[in-house]
Amino acid sequence: MKKLSQILIILCLKLSFSQVEAVVIDAEGWARGDFVEIGVSNIGSFGANTSNKPNSFHDNREMNFNNLFGFIANPQKDGWLDYDGDYFAPGNAEEGFTIEIDGINYSNNSLNKKESYDIIGEVTSASTITSSCFDISSQLIWEGSVNNLQIKRFFNLTKDGLFIKMTTFLYNDSDELKRNVFFMHNVDPDNNQAIGHPYEFRTDILLFSQGDLPENISLIKASQPPEPFIGDTDGSHISFYANDRRSRVAYGGFSNRSASDVWNGISLNSSVGDRSESIDQSISIAFNLGDIGPYDNIEFTYYYILEDVNTSFDPPIIGNISRIDQGLCGPGSGEILVAGLKPNETYTISYNYDNIIVPAVNYSTNEFGNFVIPSLSDGVYSNFIIEQNNCSTTINDTIEIFRENPNGSIDAKVVISKQFSPNQTARIVISEPNNYRYRLNDGAYQTSSLFKNIPFGLNRFYIIDFEGCNETLIEKISAGYSPYFTPNGDGINDNWYIRNIESIIINKIFIFNRYGKLLKQLGKNNDSWDGTFNNVPMPTAGYWFTVHYIDNDENIEKSFNGYFTLKR
Repeated sequence: MKKLSQILIILCLKLSFSQVEAVVIDAEGWARGDFVEIGVSNIGSFGANTSNKPNSFHDNREMNFNNLFGFIANPQKDGWLDYDGDYFAPGNAEEGFTIEIDGINYSNNSLNKKESYDIIGEVTSASTITSSCFDISSQLIWEGSVNNLQIKRFFNLTKDGLFIKMTTFLYNDSDELKRNVFFMHNVDPDNNQAIGHPYEFRTDILLFSQGDLPENISLIKASQPPEPFIGDTDGSHISFYANDRRSRVAYGGFSNRSASDVWNGISLNSSVGDRSESIDQSISIAFNLGDIGPYDNIEFTYYYILEDVNTSFDPPIIGNISRIDQGLCGPGSGEILVAGLKPNETYTISYNYDNIIVPAVNYSTNEFGNFVIPSLSDGVYSNFIIEQNNCSTTINDTIEIFRENPNGSIDAKVVISKQFSPNQTARIVISEPNNYRYRLNDGAYQTSSLFKNIPFGLNRFYIIDFEGCNETLIEKISAGYSPYFTPNGDGINDNWYIRNIESIIINKIFIFNRYGKLLKQLGKNNDSWDGTFNNVPMPTAGYWFTVHYIDNDENIEKSFNGYFTLKR
């Protein structure tokens, strides 16, 4: 009977830890496999609030100190009796990422109080991916944006793996070239330190390989010896790995923030074979992504590995699905990126389109393991099934491709305030203004619908959606006046008048000297003043005017007071 009880206990332990899980709580993500558990914050780096930790997750050693849960691992696979983590131990250790655009770095890093975040976003999705020949896996998706660069980060765990797959998708959501784009991920690998125990920063680091070598593998390894004080018998490991010629790894520093510096190894250890023992420094991985064209995209993948590893690491296939916006317009112009597969191989994919099964089609991946499903019509795409060599992987992500008013105009109007003044403003009034971009005359597109200091005369306002479609033109006249005039009889600027009033109804205009004496009343559009009073030329001086007009936008009478100079 005792033996049967032991068997039942072991079976229950195995069953209790045999399910992957992914969930979003308060814009933060939690995911786990059998041997790795992670918490992703709302800024897209590791370090979710322990107050939101699901009951099925294990405690991290620092939960009562900084209240952040990063990631923990159980390399011995002993039912979480002897496990590693959290990788924020102790205290102020940090983890995060940086995107650099033309020399400007934007960083999101989980510090003790999450003090550094330049990119606003949140965890938007949690799901599981099933496969007939690979491990079931959990997936979190974080989405954010900065400087018109849309960012989507995928976090994947397999049921039996001891790694975290990190896939990042960048999309240039503008008509401007994004130059010299770099990405960097930085972590302080201190681990298995317990509060109340003297800190012994005995991290050993080895730079094993760089992406510019023939194998295109970047690998940097950090490890720590066993820690008897907390019952850790096997030590711990954390590595950055990428099979990508664009990648580089380095170590050194702590709060690294420049992605290009990491990639170039500036003030860091970056040579193959570099080794340091018993140090307290960060390890980093970086990618040189070059330029990203208007409405273009780029994708790359790397791994956290939480066991001892070398360049023979062969991760299982975990596909990622993402919508691409290419600035194409009209029906049949949508695209979906399938990423994370093996490079230069053929796969068969099928999916549902508005709940109708689309027959399977073959696609070949590029050197980075990606392919694009092109020419997609508006609608909902789901239940993606990727097959190769009798292996079937199902990704239950749902992607909606939708363009408002395809190939049509956008319903909007332009309202000008401070009419007649030299610092007029114009606002484009439109429903859901955050869905569009705007430009004035020959200027660049902007996300704000407000324009300040618009020029006098005919102005052209352009509106376009974020797919680069449905560009709409609205013409609007901005009325002004001459700041000075010279009534000397030479036929040039001899009269003062209100300019550009073809679309404005003028009721009356009063002109005064500086003492408030009424000199002239103009009673209709295109009336002007020749600079005389009772046929007597007025002297060089400043003069005031009041114009009464009908506001076409509000259909009410308004007035404006202004000032101009008469020069002789």
